[in-house]
Amino acid sequence: MEKLKTNELSLGLNQTLRNDLVDNFEKIQKGVDGQSDSLNKQVLDMLGDVAPQDQNEVTQARIDANGKSYDTLKGRADATQETAETALSEERDTSVEVQDARTNSSSQTYPTLKERMDNQENDLNNSINDKLSQISVVPETFTNLNALKNAYPNGRTGLFVTADTGHKYIWANNSWDDAGVYQSVGIANDSLTSDMFSGSMKNASLYVNMPSGDGVFDISSTNKAVTTKNVYLNYGGHSNLISNATLQLGNPSNVLYYDFTTSVLGVTDYVWKLTPAQAFLGIINNDLSVISLKATAYSIDGVPVKPYVREKFINHNLHFFGDAIVDIDKKTFTANGVYINYDFGIGRSMPNTTLDVSTNTIVYFDTKDGAVKATDQYNKLKDGQFLLGNFQAGWIQGSFFNSFSRVLVVKNGITYDAAEYKARNALLLNTYMATFGDSITSDQVSGTGTQIMNALGAKKTGNFATGWSTGSDWHDGATNTTTVTLTTPNNTDTNDNVLSNQVRRALQYTTASGQQITWTHPIDGVFSLDTTLGTGLGNTDKLPSVIYIAISTNDGKNASVPIVDDTDVVLAQNYKDLTRNSLASGLRWAIETLQSAYPGVKIFISSPLQARGSAWMNYTNGNIKRDIIKKVARFTSVYFIDSFSESRFSNLTVPAWTVDGVHPSSLGKPKLVDYVTNEIRKKL
Repeated sequence: MEKLKTNELSLGLNQTLRNDLVDNFEKIQKGVDGQSDSLNKQVLDMLGDVAPQDQNEVTQARIDANGKSYDTLKGRADATQETAETALSEERDTSVEVQDARTNSSSQTYPTLKERMDNQENDLNNSINDKLSQISVVPETFTNLNALKNAYPNGRTGLFVTADTGHKYIWANNSWDDAGVYQSVGIANDSLTSDMFSGSMKNASLYVNMPSGDGVFDISSTNKAVTTKNVYLNYGGHSNLISNATLQLGNPSNVLYYDFTTSVLGVTDYVWKLTPAQAFLGIINNDLSVISLKATAYSIDGVPVKPYVREKFINHNLHFFGDAIVDIDKKTFTANGVYINYDFGIGRSMPNTTLDVSTNTIVYFDTKDGAVKATDQYNKLKDGQFLLGNFQAGWIQGSFFNSFSRVLVVKNGITYDAAEYKARNALLLNTYMATFGDSITSDQVSGTGTQIMNALGAKKTGNFATGWSTGSDWHDGATNTTTVTLTTPNNTDTNDNVLSNQVRRALQYTTASGQQITWTHPIDGVFSLDTTLGTGLGNTDKLPSVIYIAISTNDGKNASVPIVDDTDVVLAQNYKDLTRNSLASGLRWAIETLQSAYPGVKIFISSPLQARGSAWMNYTNGNIKRDIIKKVARFTSVYFIDSFSESRFSNLTVPAWTVDGVHPSSLGKPKLVDYVTNEIRKKL
């Protein structure tokens, strides 16, 4: 492009400047036009003879199928040719490899590679089949290894057994190799012992036969003891000498056992207390009325006696599938849906059977007719009669020598698993208990007090509750009008039928015989009853450790025992100043008197049940009594049982759970007993 004027431009805005600018613009335009013509010429030179309509197609051909763009169409064609030549070279190499593979190691060439592979596979199958045909499924037997070596000194394919050892031999590495026992020997009868088992299996298989040998159990009728000397115990195919021992028979019924952990004899009171490691050996009643020993011989005071019960009646490989049900209230035993298998033989179903076990009862299974039966003495059992359990008069549980699927206990219409029931009973086992209250607790009417003690398994100091009783003493204003007496009223609406007299009778019962009834309050000192009322009855070994009080239903029944909440005033008084002229005062006096007479006693006091009876029993008055009882319980630090709010006796249930809107029916009584016993169990 022609050079533009720059330095020569005029400095003034005159006609000369304008002319120079016009010249420059013309030169620029000519330069641009010249560049365009030059570019067009270059394009035309590149396309050469390509027709104008094909020029766009050539541009597109420079891009391959993968989207790669080449500068020229020739460049793309050259690249394609190079790829093709590479592939052809690789194909030539592959072809040579395939041709070489058609020839095997024996230089035999096959038309195709497939033919060679098929032929080689057939040869392999034929070789395997030939080897298999030489192997015998039935081993060849020889007298001993030398006989085998003599027969086949250079070996032979197959399995060979020598009769002297029962071992199998195979030819390997140019010699005969012992491959171990060909077939194991079966288990001979009576060859298994307990030592061959381990863990729970050993315990489960533990089986005790009768003690044998030259030993004897000698029972002393005067010393109430059993002495063993040179006694052997057979179990699991072993015979162990038991250490000589003398055991005291201090229980009404004494269960003898052998402890495999300590290897000594022991005695307990109930069979169900035995652990899996303690083997049952027999039962001896303290009065010797029942003697059942798994022994070949025993003696009484040195005089030999034939055993009453042979071993075959006890632990005779019995297995039961079904329920054993003990109804404590009805004193019955029921076998329900029971299927029995004994001596590992054919099982059989037993008909559902209910037996009376209210007296000393031996329950057994008779294999002759498949029935469950009962008798009163062990010596009446005969061959084929298997002992299931025994019940002692007055004992609510029963002992089982053989296992059922379940052992159930029915008490107060409620069914428990035996283990659960034992736990409930064990809570107060060997513990004395006393109950106080009105007709709902009293044996004169509903008797729930005694039922609660039974359900807890407690021994009874006594149920001192009486029908129509009130928590408050009778009074006329500030004057106490109650007759103090130690005589039990017979469910009467009289002024001597109050809680304070129940407490006095309990103190009389547990005071030494002929002694004045006294108690010492920790703060206010000694108190006593005039001997003209009566003196102690001597049951000093039956002091209650647990007390249950359920009273107040009858408070408000007349003007002599009005419902008054003076709790705050009563709790501010001294013990010696308590008048008992209100529910709060009567309750506090009763609780603190019992705490003073029986230090450490655990006292449970209950609010009344909701009832549908007279006005003094309605919900409003019942709720007032509940609050009074709760405050007194808190003040005296005794356990509060909220029967009013939590026993489920309510406006809806009372019609069905009571006989008259107040006293629990056969449906409601077990519910109340179960509720109270559960509350006592939880708090203890």
